[in-house]
Amino acid sequence: MKLSIAIIFFICIILSNEGIIVKAQEIEVGSKRKGKQVAVKTIPPAPAHEVSKLGIIGYLHTGTTFGFFGGLEDDLIKNSALQERFIVRNWGSAYGGNLGVLIGNRFLVGFSAMGYSYDQNIGATKEREIGEARLRSQIFGGNVGYAIFNRTHYTYDTEIEDWEYKYRWMLYPYLGVGFSSCNLKLSNYSQKDIFFGGESGAKIGTASFKEFTTSIPVIELGLGFRGFKNKKGGLMLGGEVGGFFNLGKGEWKYEGNPIPNAQLSQTSLSGIYFRIIAGGGFLWSKTGETSPEQPQDGYVKPSEAGSQGDVLPSSEGEDQKATKKKKAKRKKKVQEEEQPLPTQP
Repeated sequence: MKLSIAIIFFICIILSNEGIIVKAQEIEVGSKRKGKQVAVKTIPPAPAHEVSKLGIIGYLHTGTTFGFFGGLEDDLIKNSALQERFIVRNWGSAYGGNLGVLIGNRFLVGFSAMGYSYDQNIGATKEREIGEARLRSQIFGGNVGYAIFNRTHYTYDTEIEDWEYKYRWMLYPYLGVGFSSCNLKLSNYSQKDIFFGGESGAKIGTASFKEFTTSIPVIELGLGFRGFKNKKGGLMLGGEVGGFFNLGKGEWKYEGNPIPNAQLSQTSLSGIYFRIIAGGGFLWSKTGETSPEQPQDGYVKPSEAGSQGDVLPSSEGEDQKATKKKKAKRKKKVQEEEQPLPTQP
């Protein structure tokens, strides 16, 4: 009896030791597997910003404008040119273009040609078919801008594990000085003569029209933004918001000569605008400062390599996934081989 108890006790000790060994082996294997599951990924330093030494830029623009015409409305009403029902509407269209250079990644110097048309907006009095007034303005001048923000933007592509260029973004205020040429066309649809500048002014006969002109120096202020699809230039899209304001006043003239004895106020023309720009250019660049760190999900900065934050445990490592697939294929093949062959009748 004592002998059997000793034998049973000895067997239990052996089994317990075997269990400890097995558990130790499992812990070791588990730690190895856990080591395979660890995926350390780091983001390489972002590319340096492209700094333009010099650039040539050209673009066209189109948009809308809201004009202020000084005493023009009073001149057309009080002097009975288009009678009392005449109303000046201020909305018009803006169009034009600009050609310039970018110097030292900051300064923009250019020449612009702009047009502002109020053809359909300076009130036609068609209810009484008296007449119509149409106004256009062309401005030619130079402008200077300063890029307060001009940087290239990159994003990190996790598939190719590299930085990809997205766009170059530029924000700039600008100042321009130019010369405005205005054209006013008055058409008479009525059955009697009408006058611009009173009865001692310019007469417009039945079913006819006359054009009056004036010139005014202007100043332009605005804020623009634009983006390049290529870091060397290429296609450019953006917009500008601003206004032009007359630096003085002028007088209406007919065929280049003042209208004698006309009872007209001095000309004033200003406006605000919003326009969309589209064009392109070429930029000669040099390497600039390094881009600020842009952390992405699942990646860490190289400066933190080796820290606890770099270790990104995943449910399964790539090697383990491949091993699992191989085991599944092997198991399926064994099961197919073990299946009994169908007996022949």
